Amino acid sequence: MFISGLPMDKIYECGRKFADLLNCKYHLVVSGNRKIMKLTLDFKETDLRHISGLHYIDDIVIENSPSKLFTAILKKEITDDVLKKSRKYNSKELYEGGSIEERVSEMRFLERYLDENNFIRIYRMQEFGSKVMADFFIESTLKDLNSTVYIFLRKRQESENYVVVSFFKKYQTYRGVNLYWMLKEKIKENDSIELYRNQNYRYS
Repeated sequence: MFISGLPMDKIYECGRKFADLLNCKYHLVVSGNRKIMKLTLDFKETDLRHISGLHYIDDIVIENSPSKLFTAILKKEITDDVLKKSRKYNSKELYEGGSIEERVSEMRFLERYLDENNFIRIYRMQEFGSKVMADFFIESTLKDLNSTVYIFLRKRQESENYVVVSFFKKYQTYRGVNLYWMLKEKIKENDSIELYRNQNYRYS
């Protein structure tokens, strides 16, 4: 995307597209060991800081408050040039899933990864194999980007809904207990879109 002939900041595009998700929920129904599980995934502006990995940046001065950070991104007070002053932003050695810059770049397409219905898998997390504290993770591929990502989900402390707690490109394989999609619905601005329904699933 371009504005006035100049490429849009990745961090701004990431924030703007995440803002589009704030009025969106996903209703997920999955099955494992003959047990049906229903998950509701929602989004809050304070989630962006952790999902993108910006909470790792402590070698330059940026907002620590998740809500103020989100606002600063949309006001273009935090830009790509600001973030590139951090050696941790581009480092591929410090964290799982590549650099923070790569996370931000891929996170611009988070909604598309969640909407995808081909080659998308969901797993229950195992207690070993990753430092990410999550209950489930989704593996999703966008063919036009030639990219596969992991989307980690955890139950919110303050509600029964789930939150994306981490998100990054697939560089190594994470293993979990395989689950099966029964239903995937997207509810946005009171409109419900059925993204996938297993032919054997008859109930919403």
